[in-house]
Amino acid sequence: MKAPYCGMDVPQELVAGFVAEHADRFIGWCSVDPNDEDAVEQLEYNVDVLGLRGLKVAPIYQHFDPQDPAHLPLFKKAEALDIPVIWHQGTSFVRPGPLKWANPIQLEDIAVACPDLRMMIAHMGHPWEDECVVLIRKHPNLYADISALHYRPLRHYMAFMSALEYGVEHKLIFGSDFPSATPAQVIAGQWKVNDVVRNTSLPVFPEEAIHNMIYENWKPFLGEP
Repeated sequence: MKAPYCGMDVPQELVAGFVAEHADRFIGWCSVDPNDEDAVEQLEYNVDVLGLRGLKVAPIYQHFDPQDPAHLPLFKKAEALDIPVIWHQGTSFVRPGPLKWANPIQLEDIAVACPDLRMMIAHMGHPWEDECVVLIRKHPNLYADISALHYRPLRHYMAFMSALEYGVEHKLIFGSDFPSATPAQVIAGQWKVNDVVRNTSLPVFPEEAIHNMIYENWKPFLGEP
C-alpha cells in the first residue's frame, strides 16, 4: 500500500519483483496515492513497465475523498488500461483514518463516470454491508470481497443474506485480508456462516453460493473465462 498519510509506503518495484519470482502463483497489484500530482503517470509506469495488473486504493488510509473530481483522471486511466481496482472501504483501527470517506456508497460517482472500470469493495464495506450490496447490484462492474467478515458471526450471516435477497451473491468474491488471517482460515470461516442460525427457523445461506464465492465468482472480475 502506498499511503504515506498513515505511514505506509511500499515500493512498487518490491511488489513487482516478488511477483516475478512467483509468477505461476501470484498476480501483482500496485498502489498509487491519488493525492500525488503524478498519480496517473505512476499508474502507467506500474502497469506498463512493472507489469502489475491491478490497482489498490484506500481513502481512509490515503486521506482522499473518493467523490472529489480531482481524483477522477486516475480511475479513468485505470479504465483505459483495463485493469481492476480494489477499494478498502469500511472501518479500520487506524486512528487518523477518516471514516467519513469509508462508506461504499461514496464510490458511486466513479462507478457512473467509469462504467467499464471493474471495481471491488473490500470487506463488503463493513459495517455498511447493505450500502455495498445495493451499489454492486446497481452497477454491473462492481463486486465485493468477503475478507474480514467471519470474525463477527451475526454480521457475517446478515451480510450474506442481504446479498442473497438482492440477488448479488454471485458478485461476492473470496478475499483473505492476509496476514490478518490465512486463506485456509477464511475459507473455513465461510462454511460456518450458517452456524449462528442453526436450530432456528431462519433461512440458511446456500452451500453452492459459498462454493462459488470461494472458487468461481472471481473469474468475471479478473477477466478470466
